[in-house]
Amino acid sequence: MRRQRNPHHKHRSMPAMVLALLALAIFSAPFATPRATAKEADQTWYAFTDIHGHWAMGPILQMAESLGFSKTDTAFRPDDPIEGPVWTAWLTRLLPQARACIDIYPKPPECSALGSPQEGPLTRQALVADLRQALSVTPGVYNPHFRPDPMPVDLPPKDTAEFQLAWDGLSWGYLEGYPDGTLRLEQVATRAEAVQMLSRVPRLFDRSILQETSDAQALLQAASDAFHLFTHVEKDILPRWQDAVNRLFAGGFRRFWVDTDVLHATIGFDTARMKALLAVENTEGTGMNWAVFDLSFRFHDGEWQIEDFSIVETHENTPEAQVPRYDRAWIIGPEVTP
Repeated sequence: MRRQRNPHHKHRSMPAMVLALLALAIFSAPFATPRATAKEADQTWYAFTDIHGHWAMGPILQMAESLGFSKTDTAFRPDDPIEGPVWTAWLTRLLPQARACIDIYPKPPECSALGSPQEGPLTRQALVADLRQALSVTPGVYNPHFRPDPMPVDLPPKDTAEFQLAWDGLSWGYLEGYPDGTLRLEQVATRAEAVQMLSRVPRLFDRSILQETSDAQALLQAASDAFHLFTHVEKDILPRWQDAVNRLFAGGFRRFWVDTDVLHATIGFDTARMKALLAVENTEGTGMNWAVFDLSFRFHDGEWQIEDFSIVETHENTPEAQVPRYDRAWIIGPEVTP
């Protein structure tokens, strides 16, 4: 016997077909693409899946916005070699003034001769050279004059251009060695190492970096001790130094201070020069005796010592308003009163 067709079957299947067509329309590519694009534009996180647990995860995320990383890329490839065009794009985005030197090939004479090539993987030395050149043409940066401790075991020979590049990198703080005490400047740098170097640059625009432990701070302390305690002065010049300082205190004093021109100091590997001012108010409080000293330092036995000096100018019984201040923030300690 033939099975009878249910007269209501067709009508019950129509809603299911309509729902299927609606679902297909909603999830088809023409409609899905604008929705995904809108989500990507609003995305506030970075989707790198290969940096979790990586030693450079912190610097990568710290610099992601400054260097223009994509929020939708799922791979950063931190251990891949850094390529010239990528490095140039990152560096000139962070320090736009550097484009005049970094993005010109061949480089003009006024730019670094040791800069990176336009293509191919770059060595750590190439990154250091470009970064040093970029900072040299960027206004408003402060050199903290850090001294590595311990000293890297593979520093290039002294009095070479390679040594100066390495020392500048260590002094500014954007170059650091490996845990074994090596720099490995000839080694090809990774993308992670490149980002880590760049992550140390923004703090160089913060003046407070000069107050961190560094050669600049050591020079300030040496100058302070020289004026206050007659220490950190080479024995050969100590009598002449004491005579020059004591002359300003002749007849007693009410207060005095030491000021230093650290921002214009010249600080090298083991020599430095810096101007310092000693101002002394007389006991009556009616005038100031002050002098500007040009100090030459040498680093030996683990500390800075004044090895020579000259007096640039000296004045007696002048109003305090005529005493120059290099920078009030750099007066060594409070004004001293007896």
